[in-house]
Amino acid sequence: MAITKKEDLFDPEVLAPMVQNTYQKAMVFMPLADVDRTLTGNPGDTLTVPTWGHIGEAQDVAEGEQIPVDKLGQGYVKATVSKFGKGVSFTDEADLVSLGDTVQQATQQIGEVIAQRADSKIMDVALAVKNNMTVTPDVDGIDALESFFDTDVKNPAYTIICSPTTQLKFNKAVREYTKGSDTGAQLAITGAEVTALGASIYRTKKMPDDKLVVVLSTDQDIAYSQELQKKMKSGDLSDKDIKALNSGRAFKWFVKRDTLIEPDRDKGKQINTIYGTQIAAPYVQNPSKVLVATLGKEIILPKINTEDSDAKPTSDSTVEQIKAYLDSKGIDYTGKTKKEDLLALVK
Repeated sequence: MAITKKEDLFDPEVLAPMVQNTYQKAMVFMPLADVDRTLTGNPGDTLTVPTWGHIGEAQDVAEGEQIPVDKLGQGYVKATVSKFGKGVSFTDEADLVSLGDTVQQATQQIGEVIAQRADSKIMDVALAVKNNMTVTPDVDGIDALESFFDTDVKNPAYTIICSPTTQLKFNKAVREYTKGSDTGAQLAITGAEVTALGASIYRTKKMPDDKLVVVLSTDQDIAYSQELQKKMKSGDLSDKDIKALNSGRAFKWFVKRDTLIEPDRDKGKQINTIYGTQIAAPYVQNPSKVLVATLGKEIILPKINTEDSDAKPTSDSTVEQIKAYLDSKGIDYTGKTKKEDLLALVK
């Protein structure tokens, strides 16, 4: 006769998909990212990864005249591979007297905290993007946010991610703006999600109340991203595909190892522990599709940067400016902290 043992209830192959599904449903930033499983590296490794700018719109060219040429702005950023996770312990007695499934509850909570940590990592790199402006939490502010991107693509989608407090301000402003209209009546009666000018607003408690992130997506980005995901799952990726894994979406989530579930049991104390971990790295692969805004009393549009981004640093530059230049060129300066040593790497 087959006997079910305690350890049979902690099958990692069963629990891992449960955690994976839980954290995927809980993410706010992750749906805006490509998931790339071609990563090779270990926790703590720093990867140098490419980013791409935008060349601007095409121009009219008269017969016999020179076609205008722009530089394809490729830069580099560093992405750090890290491991994060959580464990839950409970005694045999707690499992026996609890109302409900202790293992399922532990698995669910591990999934939630892994989701929160993964989303926080993408949010951190998003907030570091240097596209900045100040807006008011109203319809005019949303209009200003969308106008920043100045895009003519078909069906652009704007996703605004903010704190719950900021979302309440936007909701109030949109209700006031639509008061007396059929749209305003529907919002009041049905309690539908408030949107304005085609923008979708999502909230997360992790976002500071005075900040918000706007992400631009297009139909083409999403279609190509889905194509890459299918190729990765089937293993049908060529070397060219791997080198060009940029669908056009704003973020990328490098996965070294998906959620790993490991059970443990202290037989002497009859304590059971479930551990969940993931190893991954986030980065912004298309900074031109990300905007970081600060809430204010008036709209302040971003200043146009007239500086030459390719200008080489000199002895008058600060250490941080030299490092930023080296980062933009993908030049490794590990172990070098003095200005003269960093300048020696400038090509």
